[in-house]
Amino acid sequence: MTVIQTTTTPDLRIRRVVPADVDAVGRIGAAAFHDDPVGRWLVPDEDRRRRLFPAVFRRYFEAFAPHGETYVNDAGTGAALWQPAGVDLFATADEGARWSSAVGAIVGPDAGRWALLEEVFEAHTPAEPHMHLQILAVVPQAQGRGIGSALMSEVFERADREGTAAYLEATSHRNRALYERHGFEYRGPIAIPGGPTLHAMWRDPR
Repeated sequence: MTVIQTTTTPDLRIRRVVPADVDAVGRIGAAAFHDDPVGRWLVPDEDRRRRLFPAVFRRYFEAFAPHGETYVNDAGTGAALWQPAGVDLFATADEGARWSSAVGAIVGPDAGRWALLEEVFEAHTPAEPHMHLQILAVVPQAQGRGIGSALMSEVFERADREGTAAYLEATSHRNRALYERHGFEYRGPIAIPGGPTLHAMWRDPR
């Protein structure tokens, strides 16, 4: 276990994940995105979202954790999944296709929207080298305590030292405002056909 930030508050003690965190990250992601605009669009039925999202976010954990830039807090209330600069999420196209198929098998009749979201993300990802914050999740009852900021800060400090930019797609105006407070600039809308509009956000190194 690698502790990144030490504090007396479990909410703000941040560390890199270990394999045993897979269920916690699944639970955190599911809770954080249950009422998110993109989450509601991806799986419109609320009961299905509640049942399926933990398994979906466990799949995201399995994809991102091997790259060493996935973090949780000791309280089990927040998680951040980053894709390092210059690193492909999957080693081969076949590996990526298998992951997409696994997610599709979980969500069943909603798989078409997930596939569309992947296509939209890929089409709008900047060509410039950057750290990509794919998921920042804090469970609703713990939001407003600085957990999201703590999850991002260590990566920002290292990215600034190394001269690396950061990028993300904010899923709501509220999230966009949070990221703007942390130095991200709005790059424009990302329209999902038939779905919500995302916000492309870019942070130059300080």
